[in-house]
Amino acid sequence: MRKAFALANDKESIVKKLTRGGEKPASHFVPNGIANYHSPAGLPFDPARARELLAQAGFPGGKDFPRIQYAFYAGAGGAGKLQAKIGVELQQMWRDELGIEIELRQIERKIFYSAQSRLDYDISASSWIGDYNDANTFLDLYMSNSGNNRTGWKNPRYDSLVREANQQLDLARRAELLREAETILIAEEAPIVPVYFYTGFNYFDPNKIEGLDQNILDEHPLQSIRKVRKKPVVRAQVSVANPNQATDYRPLTTDH
Repeated sequence: MRKAFALANDKESIVKKLTRGGEKPASHFVPNGIANYHSPAGLPFDPARARELLAQAGFPGGKDFPRIQYAFYAGAGGAGKLQAKIGVELQQMWRDELGIEIELRQIERKIFYSAQSRLDYDISASSWIGDYNDANTFLDLYMSNSGNNRTGWKNPRYDSLVREANQQLDLARRAELLREAETILIAEEAPIVPVYFYTGFNYFDPNKIEGLDQNILDEHPLQSIRKVRKKPVVRAQVSVANPNQATDYRPLTTDH
């Protein structure tokens, strides 16, 4: 059933119609660009396969499927409104592709997180921002003993792979083990459905500001940021006998 819901999720449509901030559709959980790691492919948008799995589960065309809810947090700001729009979009997708009716359950933010921790939901919105530049900051979330695992899903094989990976000194082998774990998470058992990756936006004039280097954590130490100082024009000395040999040049700097 989880795979059916994931395969009926048109992520490309969500980022084009709703988020519209340069977000990328996510077929995997660990973002691109994480150090020493490249994610495996997740489940694509495949409504036909989703309907097949739904039928195999005993609910052809969504017939006799129990009434369930999609929970998301309410908020006065843009984030809360966006979550409501995404909820409506998912509701329509699952109705069109699976024949399943989903109720929307909008909850005040503090109550929402409490309900999520108690597993008081059927399907829930969620998000995560990595604490450090390593795949473990994402994959560690879904270990059985993780306090941030708010899914109720536990898989001993997954736990074993993540633990073994984090004991590895060989970075290539470590990445291989973590990819195997992520495959279980996003493709084989699918307790989560990645939807899109956040984007960051920095606006500055590189001709005036330097030391602000783009990075996956979007961290910019203030002590490194400074105004670009204009370099003085330096002239070579000119021979009186032949003034045409003067060279006017400017030092070149590379702005990132």
